[in-house]
Amino acid sequence: MSSPKIKVLFASYCCMADRSSEAAVSARVMLEMLAEKKLSVRAFCGPLLVSPHESPSQVIADLGLTYEKKSHHNERISFEVWHIKEDFGSGSIFVPEAESKLNDQSRKLFVDLYDRLLDQWQPDVLVTYGEPWGEQVAQAARRRGIPVVFLLYHSAIPSQDILEATDVFLAPSRSAASYFRRKTGLECATIAPAVRSSSVFCETEREPQFITCVNPQGSEDICAFGHIAAELARRKPGIPLLVASGRDTTSLLDRCELDLTELKLRVMDNIADPREYYRESKIVLVPSVREELFGRIPIGAMINGIPMLASTSGALPERLRGIGFLFPIPGGTVTKSSQATDASFVTPWIETIVRLWEDNSLYSECAERCLRAAEDYREDKIAQQYADFFHYVIRHK
Repeated sequence: MSSPKIKVLFASYCCMADRSSEAAVSARVMLEMLAEKKLSVRAFCGPLLVSPHESPSQVIADLGLTYEKKSHHNERISFEVWHIKEDFGSGSIFVPEAESKLNDQSRKLFVDLYDRLLDQWQPDVLVTYGEPWGEQVAQAARRRGIPVVFLLYHSAIPSQDILEATDVFLAPSRSAASYFRRKTGLECATIAPAVRSSSVFCETEREPQFITCVNPQGSEDICAFGHIAAELARRKPGIPLLVASGRDTTSLLDRCELDLTELKLRVMDNIADPREYYRESKIVLVPSVREELFGRIPIGAMINGIPMLASTSGALPERLRGIGFLFPIPGGTVTKSSQATDASFVTPWIETIVRLWEDNSLYSECAERCLRAAEDYREDKIAQQYADFFHYVIRHK
């Protein structure tokens, strides 16, 4: 007689269908992998998205998911619960009236529905991340004796209430674990972010032609790329550049106050499928100024054998060690052009880009190293690590 499946519930007010959120994308793939390892998985989340210009219905449609709406009304608020058929099993999204998204009535309703799900489904472990109301999510599970796994998928340090209600913290990189330990003094487990090869690998022949900056986060990252791009155009005009992102990058470029009119620059905004830009990328740049927790972009580039240049921020050295090129970007030097105090950081970036662009032997050698390194992030390896981790959590609760 087989033992019953371990039941894993993911719950957060952050919408896990958010394709612009590395946290949501990684959590979704993790749940899919757990289901493939024969764990029983459910998800309950809210409507909160990274981009204020997107809606839950839009991101769900982009993912090709179907759902059934159920409308509810009480004396103070109207809301819907969307029941979705996910690859990992079933998921539900709580969607209140737009103007009520973050008020006390929405909080109470979300927590009440979540409490009901805990009592009805009786999960063996709760997985959560993010704010708002993360403490209520974690505390409700703790009161029922359900172990809580908190995913350290955001740079913001969890509240003291969350720290006290969590049994195990899980980070997507050793760098993220070290960052969290420095801030709180607490230890946490580490598993690399889950990446589906099928979602990033270009099965048809690639047509590499661009130097590509993928998913810059905020004005500092886009301005760092802008300084690199402007100097590259001055020294080596004609090399085509691409900025690709799952959100609106054009507005960021407009705000960085750099003269990019002479660049041979293409922008791909709101990209749901990473294969669109990996297919056309010859070299990938990750000039992150912020703390890089995940390092998902290098994994996708590795799988396609694309050489990379990156900053030394966060998890990037961990991903690129031995296979890519790493250069520091001093914090505070690349905000807006009028405020930039030192753009000399671009010199090694430019020299290395030009070498890779012109030296076919060097390029081929770097591409081969990337393909070999991608073996460490094979789906079956990462999936087994996640399954082993959750089995360990249950055994030691």
